[in-house]
Amino acid sequence: MRIPSGAETRRNTKAFGLTKILPRACALLASPRLILLLTVVATAAGAAPFRVYQFVPRGAASSRLQCEPRRLEILPFADYAKGRWAAPRGLRLLDKDCIADAAEVINGRVGLAFAAIRVADEPPRAAILDLSPKAPPSTFGWPAPIIRRRSGADGLRPAPRGDPSMLRVAAVCWPSVEAWPVPADREGSEALGTLEPKNQCEWWMLPFKQARGSGELEPDLDGRSYLIVANSRDEWDGQFNARLHWPALFTGQDLNIQEALEAGWDKVPTANEASLWTSAGAMSGPDTHRDARAALTAPPVPVRAGALPPCAPDVDKTHEKVFARFAAWADKFGLQGGQGASEGGQGAAWDPARWQGRCGAYEVLRSALEETLACKLDAGACAR
Repeated sequence: MRIPSGAETRRNTKAFGLTKILPRACALLASPRLILLLTVVATAAGAAPFRVYQFVPRGAASSRLQCEPRRLEILPFADYAKGRWAAPRGLRLLDKDCIADAAEVINGRVGLAFAAIRVADEPPRAAILDLSPKAPPSTFGWPAPIIRRRSGADGLRPAPRGDPSMLRVAAVCWPSVEAWPVPADREGSEALGTLEPKNQCEWWMLPFKQARGSGELEPDLDGRSYLIVANSRDEWDGQFNARLHWPALFTGQDLNIQEALEAGWDKVPTANEASLWTSAGAMSGPDTHRDARAALTAPPVPVRAGALPPCAPDVDKTHEKVFARFAAWADKFGLQGGQGASEGGQGAAWDPARWQGRCGAYEVLRSALEETLACKLDAGACAR
C-alpha cells in the first residue's frame, strides 16, 4: 500500500458546506471556536490525515488471540471509531471478525500492536538527519508500544541509520486505556473520534519498501525503525502528547510534517485552548460520533433577514478590533497582499486579492464580519 499524497487526501475528503457554517459564524467571531471553523473550511478536511496501522511486530511471540490476525491492516482514522467496541472489554480489531480484550491489546501483550500514524510523503530531510544521532535508538521492524519498552520488553538499541531513501518520518500516536480508543459513551459501540492529550506519541523514521509489481511504497515490517531524538537528548526524548504538542499535526492536510518537526526541534510547540479546539474538530471531522460533534458546535445564531446596507468608509477605524482579528487570520494563513490590494483602509485587511486559494475561509469570515458590523463591505468576489 502506498502513502497517499496531500493532494490525494484532499480529493478524498468531504468539505463542509458554507450553508451549515454561516449561521454560526457571527457568534464564533470573538470566540476561540472560530479557529475550529476556519481551519475546517480552509483545509476542506473531513479528518486529520492520520491512519490506523495494525501490525504484528517483528519477532513477536505467538498471538494470544482467539483469531489469527493478518500481519498488516490499515484504515483511515476517521473510519476507525465505527462499531469498534463489541462489549465493555471487547475491542474489535481491524480484522472484522476478531475481538480481543482491550487492555491486553492496548498494552501490547497479545503479539499485536496498533497506532494512529501520520507519515511524511518524502524521505527524511538532511536537517533532520543532521540533528539526530548517527546511531539513534532503534528496533527491528516497526516499534512496539511505549509501555512494552518501559517494562523492559522490546527495548531499543542504538544502531547506525540505514538507507534514508526508504525511511519516512512519522508521528506515531499510541492507544491508551484512558484516551483513544476508549468508548465514546458508556453503552455505545463507537470509539472516541479523536486522539487525546493522554495518547502518547513519538517521532520515528519508519522503514518502507517497494511493493512487488507496482513499485509503490508499503510498510516494511522487517526493516529497522529509528526513534527521532535530538543529539544531546537534554531537552527532548522524542515523546510528546497528542494534540497538546505539535497541534498542527492533528489539523492541517497541507502541513509538511518534517517542517513541523524542524520548527519545533529545540522546543516542542504546545497548544493553547484554541488550538486544542481546532485539533479536536479536525480529528472528529463531519459524520463521526454525534456527541463529539455536539461538543464542538456552537449554538446557531439567527441570520439577519434582508439586504445589509453598505458600510461606512471609516468602518475599519470605528471597529479596529474586529478588523485586527481578520488581518491576523490573513497573516496566520501566510497570505500576501495580492495585486490590487489597497494601501490602508478596509481593503488592506480583507481585499479578496489577498485570499486567492483560500476563498472558503475568506467568504465565511467576511460574512461573519458583515453580520457583526450590520453592513455590507465594499469588496469584490474572491478569485478561486
